[in-house]
Amino acid sequence: MQDNYTKLLRHLELPQIDETLLRKVLMRIENEERSQARRGLVIFSFCSCFCLAFLVRGIQLLLGDLAHSNVIELISLFFTNTKDVLAIWQEYALSILESLPGTRIAVLAIIAAALTISCEGLVRTLSSFRTHGLHAKLLTH
Repeated sequence: MQDNYTKLLRHLELPQIDETLLRKVLMRIENEERSQARRGLVIFSFCSCFCLAFLVRGIQLLLGDLAHSNVIELISLFFTNTKDVLAIWQEYALSILESLPGTRIAVLAIIAAALTISCEGLVRTLSSFRTHGLHAKLLTH
């Protein structure tokens, strides 16, 4: 049965396409790709900038929380009294975990993930400019 279709399609004449209509359709597709790439570039640029600003502020707040907690003292205790710390390593590890600002670390991890995703989208958008040749047309318009 497939042979019949292939034979039919071999002898079928394709309709003639109007050259101006084809040019208009291709230009419309190109314009749509260009505007979609511009939108993506703007959106991912703003998202990346905001995420980077939030990440910097989150790191500053995390460092302030770590300075107010006793994590640094507990870590320095490990280097000064290694024998004693190794004898009670389970309690020592739990006390470090309890003194860490867990909520702030989780929020910082979420912001870092959002920054990674937005930078990936930005790179994909910029690569679509290169692959479609849109970067030259974007600069001229």
